[in-house]
Amino acid sequence: MRPGASLKGYKLVLVPTMPHVSDQAERAFAAADGVVLYGPRTGSKTRHHAMPECLAPGPVSALVKARVIQVSSLRPGLAKKFKGKVTGSAIRWRETVETQGAQTLGIFENGEPALVAANNHLYLACWPDEKLLKPVTKLAVGKAKLETIQLPEGVRLRRRGKLVFAFNYGSKPWKITIAGKVLLGKRSVSPQDLAILILD
Repeated sequence: MRPGASLKGYKLVLVPTMPHVSDQAERAFAAADGVVLYGPRTGSKTRHHAMPECLAPGPVSALVKARVIQVSSLRPGLAKKFKGKVTGSAIRWRETVETQGAQTLGIFENGEPALVAANNHLYLACWPDEKLLKPVTKLAVGKAKLETIQLPEGVRLRRRGKLVFAFNYGSKPWKITIAGKVLLGKRSVSPQDLAILILD
C-alpha cells in the first residue's frame, strides 16, 4: 500500500492475504470506516520475512482481536468442515486462532474459531473452498450494506465513477439490467463482447 493511502469512503475492503502489513497499511486499515475482511496468512511476516513477535495477523491483531497460534498445510483432498453463520470447507491451509475479545462467526468441526469479527474487521482463518468463499463474501457484503447483482458464469462488471463496463466471456448473450445510457455496444451483450454504460 502506497504511503498516505486512505481507505476512507470505501464500504468494503477485501484483503485476500497480505503476509507483510506495512506501517502505512496498518494505519489505513485502522482508519477504515467500512468493513475490512482479511484472509489467511495476513500479517504473518515482518518486512524481513520473520514471524512477528505478536504472531499473525501481526499489526492487525489488535483490529481483529485475535491471533494465530498454529498453522497447518492441508494435503490435496483433505478438507476441514466449517459451520456457523456461513458453511463450507477449509482446503490447502488452516489456522488455529485464539480470540482476544473477537466475536466468533464460524467454527471448524472441532469447535475452534474459523471466522472472527471485531467491529468492522473480520478475519478468515483458512483457505476457503468455493462453497465457503461465496457465503463469506456475501456476509461481508451484507455487513457493508452493499447492493449486489447476480451474474451468470463468465460475465464481469467493473465500475469507474459513473462508467460501468460489462464483459461477457461466456457462451450466451447477457442482458444488462442496470439503468443507464449505453455508450458502446448493446444492452444485450453478445458472447465474447463488451458494453459500456454511463449511469444516470
